[in-house]
Amino acid sequence: MKKSAITGFLLLSFTSCWFVSCTQSGKPTVEKVLRTGTKRYYALEINGQLCGFKEVMCDRVLTNRGENERLKETLHLRMNLMRKQIFTKGVIEWFYDTTMQHLVYSNISIDQGNMKIRKCLEVHGDTVRMFSSPGDQDQVIVLSPTTRFENDLYRNYLLAEFSRDTLNPFDGLVFNEMKGTSDEKTYRWIERDTLWLAGKPFNTIHLEESNYTSGEESDLWIDEVSGLIVQNILNTSNFKSYLADFSIMSQLTSVTMDDLLFYRVDKIIPDFRSLSRMKIRAVINSSGKVLTEASLNYPGQQFTGSVQRNVIDGVFEISQPHYEGLNAPGFPYDHPLDSVLQKYLDPEFLIESDDPKIKNKAESILEDGPTDSWDAVKKLSHWVGTEIKGAIPGGGSAIGTLDQKAGECGGHSRLLAAFCRSVGIPARLSIGCMYVPDNGGFFGQHAWTEVYMGDAGWVPVDATIHEFDYIDSGHIRLGESTSFHPKEIEVLDWETETGKRSKASDSCIDSLIH
Repeated sequence: MKKSAITGFLLLSFTSCWFVSCTQSGKPTVEKVLRTGTKRYYALEINGQLCGFKEVMCDRVLTNRGENERLKETLHLRMNLMRKQIFTKGVIEWFYDTTMQHLVYSNISIDQGNMKIRKCLEVHGDTVRMFSSPGDQDQVIVLSPTTRFENDLYRNYLLAEFSRDTLNPFDGLVFNEMKGTSDEKTYRWIERDTLWLAGKPFNTIHLEESNYTSGEESDLWIDEVSGLIVQNILNTSNFKSYLADFSIMSQLTSVTMDDLLFYRVDKIIPDFRSLSRMKIRAVINSSGKVLTEASLNYPGQQFTGSVQRNVIDGVFEISQPHYEGLNAPGFPYDHPLDSVLQKYLDPEFLIESDDPKIKNKAESILEDGPTDSWDAVKKLSHWVGTEIKGAIPGGGSAIGTLDQKAGECGGHSRLLAAFCRSVGIPARLSIGCMYVPDNGGFFGQHAWTEVYMGDAGWVPVDATIHEFDYIDSGHIRLGESTSFHPKEIEVLDWETETGKRSKASDSCIDSLIH
């Protein structure tokens, strides 16, 4: 099995950025520095381990668009995943109006291994223009008049709101620069608190932030005088940042992401690819999308339990059917599609299905002529699984994975989805976790691909682990844009095509482990 099978699909989840190429044509031109700000340092912890820092500078500049507050952030992260060192460096620059409430322009550049991440965003009034790679159509978004922009340094408007009223929650729409959407957020007053950070005390207001679009729950500490964010904890993803001094740079270590993305269950199932049924009890944190009990139930997977603030607590029963291609759409794809399905033919973030290189490669793989769309999917899946080697972090996007001929599970899955879309077959990502027998048996974060096969609906395939035309029943699906942070997982029962194993009959396996 490739090491990339469960290599942390969301390695970049802590950098909050997009993988796009962009133009600098709309960037404000700095004509004069009007005020030089103070350089600040923030410590970054993941899972309680100091593994990075941010250097932040805010100054006032005169540009061709008037006076602006320029906020520049340089980020460094050190991570270790499956014994591989991964270094992340990012430079993020924002231009705001003088109130720090309205964004004018942002430019993000992130380097992580072979991945190069770029993003530009320009704002004029209530219109946001997001720049994409050359040849792609720029995304234009019209915002609601009540939508706000937020930054990583100041939350003055929250300071003003809660100085007037600490009893009632404050609701609002906040623009998400990652996805180009407006997120629904609620802020609640917790208490006044004094924190000692960077060698001095800060009198703060402590707020709870709930993002009802992504499912993330956070705690913010905001300085009562300046509105400066002095501490921020993302509870779902175990990420913490807090004000520090420059000495933080000499104290960094590499955080082991395995502890955050994998969970050992001490059950070895050697023929895991033939799992036909699995029952597990789990407690899982997730973010990226608000989950419900209903959203965790779909063909091949049943969930019984509760979901509160994106904490999943219950029992999954998985029995994935094998699709044999019955009544598959023809090729070219000839099944009628409604407006909901149409978006799974369009290019999107990280799935550049309109790139000529992707379309040309998909067509060359299918040059012998598939018998129908299911046959086309199997040929494309086989090519991705056998020709794209496993790598951490790999190419990231579909085109990056194709160019580098390397990727983790997310890269494989995005490339297969892009191939399918480029030839007219609806495709999407599924994200969750899967079981593998390595290291005593564990579940790890994973991504795979689903294709729409007409009357058969969505059919999952996993090219990364060479399940070219199916997925085994060790896969747990959380959603299309979710993350997997396991707290507890217990295997209750399972069955393979060759026989049944249960908790009561696996003592010989347990003796081998211990």
